[in-house]
Amino acid sequence: MLNGHAVENFTLSTQSVNAANSLAQEAERASTSERALYVDYEEARERGDEERAAAIYSMMDGSTRRAIEWWRGQPAGDRPLTPFKSANPEWAAPATIIDAREALERASSQLEQANIDLNKSHSLEFIAALLTVTFLLGGLSGVFQSPRAKATLVTASGTALGVCLIAMVVLW
Repeated sequence: MLNGHAVENFTLSTQSVNAANSLAQEAERASTSERALYVDYEEARERGDEERAAAIYSMMDGSTRRAIEWWRGQPAGDRPLTPFKSANPEWAAPATIIDAREALERASSQLEQANIDLNKSHSLEFIAALLTVTFLLGGLSGVFQSPRAKATLVTASGTALGVCLIAMVVLW
């Protein structure tokens, strides 16, 4: 039963890592693309090529355009060097990065739970093997003619059964 939980949590952990990596790649790709457009846009403006600047500006996504407008609206002395700073509330990339970090935290938590479940599963499998030996000892007691041998095997079997029950209560 716990093996199934461990496998499920390992699977969920892997899915969360994949989602986080996908989000991080998407954020990086979008950020790089938007920054390249911004550099081209600023170069066109500096050269006075307003038609090219307008064309490049139209290719930017809405959040980048809002980030540029927010940046331009800041006083020159307080303005960051670029609109692509986390201080800019209009820049959308930090939100995607935060989502990726949250997905990685979920993955870490699920992986930790999977390891706990797997360790419990291994302990319970050991107890199951010990129970098998315990019942074998109890069954062998009927084979012997000597009352002392029978009593010894039944006592050993009962003791092992008690240890197994206590271990199951503790580990479950």
